[in-house]
Amino acid sequence: MPTISQLVRKGRNKLTEKSKSPA
Repeated sequence: MPTISQLVRKGRNKLTEKSKSPA
């Protein structure tokens, strides 16, 4: 499983609007 930092990386890349952590 990917770490939080990795999820944030991909998350901000794709889910910039629906990102769990607003940053």
